[in-house]
Amino acid sequence: MIIKPNHEKYTELLPIIAASSFLLLLMMFELIIPLINGIENVLISVYAVETFEKADLGVGVFYSVLGLGLIISPLLTRMIQNRFLLFSFICIIGEGFFLTR
Repeated sequence: MIIKPNHEKYTELLPIIAASSFLLLLMMFELIIPLINGIENVLISVYAVETFEKADLGVGVFYSVLGLGLIISPLLTRMIQNRFLLFSFICIIGEGFFLTR
């Protein structure tokens, strides 16, 4: 037995979704984020293999640093709750310092 979707239910939802800016934003994020994640995964492999010429080791290092950043970032956001401007300046100065090395 083949179950066919009821298109009438979907057509009732479209005006509701179009009227809600939050739902539109949520749907846009759900469409765009997987695309960006795919691009990021390809770029990590390209940088590791072609730019730094480290093959599998380079890919592993890039992904481990990415994971470490995901673990550390919530801890750092607790520390800088009321000092966003100071922390931004320190990061910009640190980036400039590392780029000149």
